[in-house]
Amino acid sequence: MLPKQKSYSLNNLYESFFHKKIQNAHAAKSDVIALEAVLRKIKKPYEGVVMMLYLTPFSNINGIGLQTEKKMMRAGYSCLEHFYSINGVFTKNIIDGLIQLRIFHDIALLNRISMEMTKYGIKRLTV
Repeated sequence: MLPKQKSYSLNNLYESFFHKKIQNAHAAKSDVIALEAVLRKIKKPYEGVVMMLYLTPFSNINGIGLQTEKKMMRAGYSCLEHFYSINGVFTKNIIDGLIQLRIFHDIALLNRISMEMTKYGIKRLTV
């Protein structure tokens, strides 16, 4: 999409499009404004989920893509940590929580995702 960039960092992309540096770079508001300007310039709408720092999007789990992530958020879960805090990190609890969402119609997929969520939860969130 943007061939031959020396770097795809926000600072580099902004500078290559607008021939100036981002004012107050690395401040959240400035970076968001710069990112929006770059996305408008390349005519690429943003599609995804924005997470607060230190929270984990569902799409970090193998098998969960953007559409499933949106469904989980519409069901009231804001991030993996939120899901875990309500359901726990162990497979049986995760399966029960996922079944209640009624967004997985394939039991094999539900089992695979619950195992991935268990591995991730135990690895990242338990001490």
